[in-house]
Amino acid sequence: MVFRHIIGHEKQKHFLKRLLDTGRMPHALLFSGQDGVGKKRIALECIKYMVCERGSGCGECRACLRIERRTHPDVIIIEEEDAISIDLIRGNQERKIAGINEEIYEYPYEGTIRAILIDKAD
Repeated sequence: MVFRHIIGHEKQKHFLKRLLDTGRMPHALLFSGQDGVGKKRIALECIKYMVCERGSGCGECRACLRIERRTHPDVIIIEEEDAISIDLIRGNQERKIAGINEEIYEYPYEGTIRAILIDKAD
């Protein structure tokens, strides 16, 4: 069951669950709010649901466990403390950095989708 570890946020969970169940997930979502309310946790649960081998965000299959451990090759989590640099977005050929724009066009390695979670994108 998706969002089983999330307490509260019933309206938001219902909205996201409806998007996930119908398969009409937009290409990008913005989670905003005060620090510590669970934005990142909810975003990770959405990603788990979309990547899950059982199709339910079970938290027990190989894909869900790899997302929890931050080792899934199709899920990129960017946790920058400072502002996101232009090199991170566009890439930098001189420094051999693949940016988000290049990374998102790659085909998934294991699943059917790729996801990028940008934490603290001020």
